[in-house]
Amino acid sequence: MLSSSRKRRPRFQKREGRAGDHRPGKASDYISSIQKLFTSGEDRRVILYCRVSGREQKLNLKQYETRLKAFAKRFHIEVVDVFREVSSGWLLEPDCRSALVEAGQLAKRTGAGILAYSTDRFLRNQKWTSKNPAAWPTVSEFEQLRRLTKDVPLFTLIDPDDPWIDRDNPWNGVKARQTKLGKRAKKSPGGRPRRQGSGWKKKRREELQPRARRLISKGLSYRDVSRELGVPSTTIHRWLE
Repeated sequence: MLSSSRKRRPRFQKREGRAGDHRPGKASDYISSIQKLFTSGEDRRVILYCRVSGREQKLNLKQYETRLKAFAKRFHIEVVDVFREVSSGWLLEPDCRSALVEAGQLAKRTGAGILAYSTDRFLRNQKWTSKNPAAWPTVSEFEQLRRLTKDVPLFTLIDPDDPWIDRDNPWNGVKARQTKLGKRAKKSPGGRPRRQGSGWKKKRREELQPRARRLISKGLSYRDVSRELGVPSTTIHRWLE
């Protein structure tokens, strides 16, 4: 059974303050590295949990799942089920994290743990933004996560205490590792794009415009055609005006 969260809060909803202990929590007090599963004597059974914040990140969602499944297969860990979710990490209300709630309920019934790629896939501090990446989940937020998942064992593929950005070694932070996964998902090496020769836009239009028109006539949406041809949907609109 595959499940995903469909009920989401508005993207720009105001974040209201939470009551409770606002001291930064220690992730490893609530979440264990997957390595612990090999030494604890617990059954090697997990439910995979994959989360992204926006629908435009669905390629990353698939990459998380692929990476977790590969790890489980390599170390002979039984995967009970996979839950995928599109929701902000700072939202910890049950109706906004329905996939995580369902994963916790299934884990409780089957005696399995829940495995995610990193701590920030489970939760983020309410004040976290890309401009405030050092905002670490509070004790209160970790406790809320524990209640949300029925107090079942939680695991991460990388060390749960790893910071979002490692100031001493930028290549080791969670952000750096997630960026690598994103590049694999998009099959992009990153960096500046190579310069194209003169007239390349006209040549691309002449090659792809007939194909775009044909796909639209078959009933595909501009977004579908965009994905098929690797051209922005706005460009396709302009070609077919």
